[in-house]
Amino acid sequence: MPVTDPQVLAAVITAAATVIYVAFTAAILKASRDNTKATRDIFEAAYRPYVSIASVTFGRAKSAAAEAGIMFEFRNCGTVPAMDFRYDITVAKDGKIVPTSFEAVSVLTLFPGEPFLVWYFPGREELANLEALGFSIKASYRGVTNQRHGYEGHYRYQHRTDGFMPLNTRIE
Repeated sequence: MPVTDPQVLAAVITAAATVIYVAFTAAILKASRDNTKATRDIFEAAYRPYVSIASVTFGRAKSAAAEAGIMFEFRNCGTVPAMDFRYDITVAKDGKIVPTSFEAVSVLTLFPGEPFLVWYFPGREELANLEALGFSIKASYRGVTNQRHGYEGHYRYQHRTDGFMPLNTRIE
């Protein structure tokens, strides 16, 4: 059959239209997937926990009135609970790690706006030389989409402010 035959011409046009239709459908599918990912990312950013250290201060725990300690105040500034919240605090004195009971401590849920306090009670020699103390803090938690998030911060005593100041922090 010649190419000029109406049936052949109709078949060629139909095949070309089908190829174009498939290309447009693939482009629409990709755009839909990109849009779904962007929507998921926006939802996750708006409705997720944001856990950080609100403060590192000196004080006295109610349960240990005679002991001065260093209090780490974790706070969830997000809009939803931080589930499967875990933290790890490493204490260093003069750059050497001090053994503590903080390694990989797990708490079930940290609700928005509610503080979670962790105390560290240094010895007398550490209290006498606070400039030598430093802390590395890591935390991880899940939000409503089960995506794992984290916080990492490093703190050092600053004599002029008489408190622990963050050297660098990161929320992921």
